[in-house]
Amino acid sequence: QLPGHERLFIIGDLCGVVDPRTNRLIPTTGQLAEQQASYVAKAITLVLRGETLHHTKPFKPAVRGHFVSLGPKRRLWWWICYLAYLEKSR
Repeated sequence: QLPGHERLFIIGDLCGVVDPRTNRLIPTTGQLAEQQASYVAKAITLVLRGETLHHTKPFKPAVRGHFVSLGPKRRLWWWICYLAYLEKSR
């Protein structure tokens, strides 16, 4: 919810969400946008009913992991092994 504008909500790529455990921004991903949409849908319902949001729980993201494409011929796997090799040789 945008401060000072009780009927304006921002979700997805336009807003930054801080991970309460690390105090760092969480990357804007589809899974985060879906969680925000669900949370904001409930908040909008409350606002349309004339209720306040002061008693609602704050949004808490649940990062469930990330996907990485291995690409054609698994080039990414080669790079991971190469970087691991370089790290060991330090």
